[in-house]
Amino acid sequence: MGPSIRLPAGSLLAALGVGPVAVSYSVWGVGTNLRHVPAAWGRAKGKPTRSHQDLWANFRRGPELHVGRVNFRTVVAFLNGYDIACGKALLNGFRERLAAKLGYGWNLVYWVLAEKLIFPAGSPEEPWSPETEQHAVAGLIGLIDEYFDSLADNPEERPDTV
Repeated sequence: MGPSIRLPAGSLLAALGVGPVAVSYSVWGVGTNLRHVPAAWGRAKGKPTRSHQDLWANFRRGPELHVGRVNFRTVVAFLNGYDIACGKALLNGFRERLAAKLGYGWNLVYWVLAEKLIFPAGSPEEPWSPETEQHAVAGLIGLIDEYFDSLADNPEERPDTV
């Protein structure tokens, strides 16, 4: 091994084209003056926790803020993703509620059951028109609202979270 070369930090930073601010807070240790830490680096200021109710209220007011193109499939995809991310706490029991409402379909996924309730005469031919998509999204949101209202009115019917 050859001799080690020691360069002053300023020379190295100048060679890299960055100033001392780029590394001045990279090491937290004894003597670090935490009063001068950039505000964006603040610790223990976690994001505020949002409830499932808040998310749903925001989603139903403006689904276009949560999905790129608002249609039945993108709304279902968003709801499925959120439901999985929160441990299936959002839509727990929704499928069963829809199957009970139909009187059949206990083996089907909720979006198929919802589609059967939204279009009782049968699903429209593909591809759906923008109006049909809008009707389907509004119908799904309405079914979920109805489910949440029933849970709020009857707490004893709330399913246990998975």
